[in-house]
Amino acid sequence: MIVTKKSKFLLVFLISLSFPILAANTGRLTFKIGKVQKKIASGPWQNMRRGDLVRSFESVRTLKGATAIFVLPGGHRIKLRSNSIIRLDSLVPKKGRLVTKIQLESGGIFAKVVRKNNREVFQIKALTHVAGVRGTQFFVALEPLKNSQQDSLLMCVNKGIIVVTDKKNKQKVNINTGEGIVIDKKSKLPKPRKLKWLKKFNWNMNEKAGDVVDTTNIKKVYQTAEPKKYSKDFLDLEYD
Repeated sequence: MIVTKKSKFLLVFLISLSFPILAANTGRLTFKIGKVQKKIASGPWQNMRRGDLVRSFESVRTLKGATAIFVLPGGHRIKLRSNSIIRLDSLVPKKGRLVTKIQLESGGIFAKVVRKNNREVFQIKALTHVAGVRGTQFFVALEPLKNSQQDSLLMCVNKGIIVVTDKKNKQKVNINTGEGIVIDKKSKLPKPRKLKWLKKFNWNMNEKAGDVVDTTNIKKVYQTAEPKKYSKDFLDLEYD
């Protein structure tokens, strides 16, 4: 068989079709266990398969027992725990910079942010609070307390730093490596605390490196934050 320049070009072209480049305004589902779904606005939920794309203004959810990992524009990665819902408010470049904004509706999300320059924006919003990121690995959860129907917000940092802004009370606080906070809807931002149990979360987002499913009992974290019924010391917490 004679291989010409033309046939070489055709071969490269066909390979590029088989492995499409991630567009600047899309993310891709790279790993999933269980049922993962997405929808646009008020449309119906649709099942997702590995390799499917997500775009701005779409919502994503994981059902019971499911885990999902997405690669976003800029190389950022997010991992959704079981029973989680997010809305992708922005995955697009704006005025020469990449702006990523995610609304956490319920459940838990791990984020691993690749900060290439100071012009990039990566934010996760929950309740009236926004976590702005400066190249880091962190976790955000929004779930009700054990004896309450109201959601509380947990934020903790494995590596780096996040700046949490409470737009309602016009407060800001920095959470550094190894620290975390628990916020009630009506309370002001507390002072971050060192958390020994933070390393018990499964921060892995690479299935080739091992298990990626996180089964941390988050309600036990919340219980330690209720001063009337539970210990105030986060450092004593252990997981099943």
